[in-house]
Amino acid sequence: MSDTPASDPLAMLRSGRSLPDGTSMDDPIREQILDAASAQFESVGIARCTMNDITRRAGLARMTLYRRFANKQELVEATLLREAAWFLADLQREIDAHATVEDKLTEGFAFTVETLRDHDLLNRLLETEPEATVPHFTVQGAPLITAAAHFLAA
Repeated sequence: MSDTPASDPLAMLRSGRSLPDGTSMDDPIREQILDAASAQFESVGIARCTMNDITRRAGLARMTLYRRFANKQELVEATLLREAAWFLADLQREIDAHATVEDKLTEGFAFTVETLRDHDLLNRLLETEPEATVPHFTVQGAPLITAAAHFLAA
């Protein structure tokens, strides 16, 4: 898949934003923070979560967190983008396991429904913050739908 925004679903989901300069996707501390953020969001939702909650859960100092994420919004976006990347990688593996276009679409759709139905973080957000979550799948869902369409077209 190309790295151009028109063909990269994650680039489309980022709405043109990239990682800050000097940010490495292979940073184990960054991954530790994202793991803690994901667990905390699953536990209490995003709105009720604080940066202090995440540093405590990660076992890190606040300064370590703020060196990688300037604010909560940045951390939320990075966490959700990582979840999307994992989902898309798993979906690609599922699609690649089938030979025909019909099987790819059918099994890809079934995989998507099953995965999203059982996704702990998504279910927690739908439960605790439906007013903030549901619009991203409905009336504000254009970036998600466009990214999905480009992913499927590829």
